[in-house]
Amino acid sequence: MMSLKTDKLQSWLQLSNGDWELVKIISTSGTESVISLPDGNVLKVKDESLVSANPDILDGVDDLMQLSYLNEPSVLYNLQHRYNQNMIYTKAGPVLVAVNPFKKVPLYGIDYIQAYKRKAIESPHVYAITDSAIREMTRDEVNQSIIISGESGAGKTETAKIAMQYLAALGGGSGIEHEILKTNPILEAFGNGKTLRNDNSSRFGKLIEIHFSETGKISGANIQTFLLEKSRVVQCNEGERSYHIFYQLCAGAPQSLREKLNLRSAEDYKYLRQSNCYSITGVDDAEEFRIVTDALDVVHISKGDQENVFAMLAAVLWLGNISFTVIDNENHVQAVEDE
Repeated sequence: MMSLKTDKLQSWLQLSNGDWELVKIISTSGTESVISLPDGNVLKVKDESLVSANPDILDGVDDLMQLSYLNEPSVLYNLQHRYNQNMIYTKAGPVLVAVNPFKKVPLYGIDYIQAYKRKAIESPHVYAITDSAIREMTRDEVNQSIIISGESGAGKTETAKIAMQYLAALGGGSGIEHEILKTNPILEAFGNGKTLRNDNSSRFGKLIEIHFSETGKISGANIQTFLLEKSRVVQCNEGERSYHIFYQLCAGAPQSLREKLNLRSAEDYKYLRQSNCYSITGVDDAEEFRIVTDALDVVHISKGDQENVFAMLAAVLWLGNISFTVIDNENHVQAVEDE
């Protein structure tokens, strides 16, 4: 069988641990190739185990559809190449792929909003997707939908907030946009919690409808929530937290409210101490409680209704501290007398 010398072409090889490695093809013979690994080791492998790699000139393209070879390792490599340069957004045709940076990145704010509005920047971004949606809605007078999906910790909640920020900036003027943005801290306080993978994990799905007038100004909104899993109130895993609002209430309630509700610290409640996790790095629960109460004021929840909500939250926490004893063979129970 003749042997064919190559010009050190690149290919992807999947290792036994599942990782992909970019290798150089030294030569091929029949259905086998001799390849060189990045660490200098040389192996002989079956050609069927090699996956075509793109030329270096395509490294970091902003649209995956530009790749000559659209395979798993090439997509992952391109996303990582951009991620390493803080370019967390990449297009795949009409789809935006976002990779959570797990840090603050300078890609947002009024200057960026204005730049995307003027088309001065055309790189992939949530702003660009949102701009296209609002322009098509205005032009064609047809409802538009932006679907945000991903696993826990992917950044769905933050992405939705970024999209709403852009809509509020472009469709502002009526004042209602301020109220819509203020619903976020409320929804997160009562619906999000810390998990092992995500400090602000949504425990429910959301459908946010934002309504516009004929002039393109925001005129109202409707937010529906969908419970995705069982409540985490009565049982919480080690290192995780229940819903944010419990910790915010314990840390931030003013003295008058604390006395009225007989509030204690989070450590005093069984439901909150069972996971041995009371705080989130970089988050001030007392300040977050102030933000939530301000938001409740903005969306016109009366002080009386707010106090009733906080009273119910306190009652839930105290219920967790009640223990029960079995009183007969029918498994009937009653609360321990001193509780």
